[in-house]
Amino acid sequence: MSILKFKSFWILGIAILFFLIYIAINSLTFLTVINGLSFVGIVYLLVGFSLFVFYGGFFNIFGTSFKRFFKSNGQRRVDELNQSEEEVYYNRKAESSSEFNPSGKPLPMWVKLLILYGAIFFIISLILSFFY
Repeated sequence: MSILKFKSFWILGIAILFFLIYIAINSLTFLTVINGLSFVGIVYLLVGFSLFVFYGGFFNIFGTSFKRFFKSNGQRRVDELNQSEEEVYYNRKAESSSEFNPSGKPLPMWVKLLILYGAIFFIISLILSFFY
């Protein structure tokens, strides 16, 4: 059994468990099934997209922007006076490209699975809501 199947099994199993717990707490009606599917789907989507933003490097970029905003430009200008125009251009280009790159970490597969299963549960609940 590969790691992907193992993680996929656990993430889907937890979603189904949450759905069954929601059904067990409330009475078993068609509306409860729709609500349970949408609840689990929205929670999975919320967690998945939050992790997507976190792993995408948004907070790294946000922190770097604040550092850059509050950083004094005086010392940088003095350093640039001692360099040629070409060096200044390449230094600024390298500085801006390195600061605003996302973290570069690949998105973990389990985050993609959270988003996928959340979307599936939510879409099923939307389809079923048209028949209610």
